[in-house]
Formats: sequence, structure tokens, C-alpha cells
Amino acid sequence: MNKQLTMALIAAAFACAGSDAFASACVANATFTAPGPAAGNTCNGTDQLVKTCGDGTSIGNGKEFIYSVTLGNTNSAQFTVNSPGAAGAGTGFNPYVAFMNGAACNSLDSCNTPNAENQGNAATNVSVGPTANAAAGQYFLVITDLASATNCGPFTVALTGTLPVELKKFL
Repeated sequence: MNKQLTMALIAAAFACAGSDAFASACVANATFTAPGPAAGNTCNGTDQLVKTCGDGTSIGNGKEFIYSVTLGNTNSAQFTVNSPGAAGAGTGFNPYVAFMNGAACNSLDSCNTPNAENQGNAATNVSVGPTANAAAGQYFLVITDLASATNCGPFTVALTGTLPVELKKFL
């Protein structure tokens, strides 16, 4: 009888837990370093996240390409993603870009910099930022397509502004 009661209590705890308890975790595909640019392909990414920006934006089942970005104390970076459309793998690519901050990459990371998320159409530039002296720390630049799980393709990321790194050690 105690075993059934224990199982019922565990089930009830999971049922009452909010979405925060089940945050989607992610792993960055690459590190973005200044001055850039960088190139990638969402077809080479994986479907790691269901939502971004503090679980506020549903991004579906598309593949994400995620860059790890470290901001220093003084920064004013704007990231611009350009997709050449249907060129390359995939059926076309309409970029959605989010700039999230948190110690570890997950769907609960917030998007609290100006213009922290944006989406566009194939062959158009999509920008996020500027960071406007956002707090120093770990950020994640998420690039995907909201429209379809099969839409993916190549892109470039350009940096406008400053993206200093933190000095970790004096020699």
C-alpha cells in the first residue's frame, strides 16, 4: 500500500510542477567571436528547444543553430543574420533569431536586451540588438525557422558594434 501511495504522490508532484521544472536544455554548436563574421547552416543543427525567451516564444520543431557569446562589461553589439534562401540544403529558410542570456543554454533563458528576438523572410537580413551595455556574462544566439521543421539552410552572422571579452587572467 505504501508503494502505491508513494507513486501517487510522485505523479501528483509532476502534475503540479510548472513548465519551469521541465526547461528544454541546449548545447551551443559554436562560439561567436569578435569581430566575426561567422557562417553556419541550420540543417546541421538539431531540434533542441521548443521555446525561447523565458519559455515565451514557441519555436516549433525546426533545427536550431546556436552560438555561445560572452559579453564583457562594455558592449554594444548588433547581430545580423542573412540567409540566401533556398540555396543549399533544405526547402528554404526564414530566419528567426533570439539573443538569450543565462548561465546554461535552456528555454528559460531570458531575452532582456533591446530587440532580443526577430524573424524575417528568406534572403533578407534579420537583426537582434544592440546589446546596449547588457550585463557581462554568457549569452546564446539562437537561429532557426519558425515556419516548418523541414525549413533549414545556410546563413552568415555579421557583428556591428563592440563585443569585448572579459579578461580572465593576467600573465
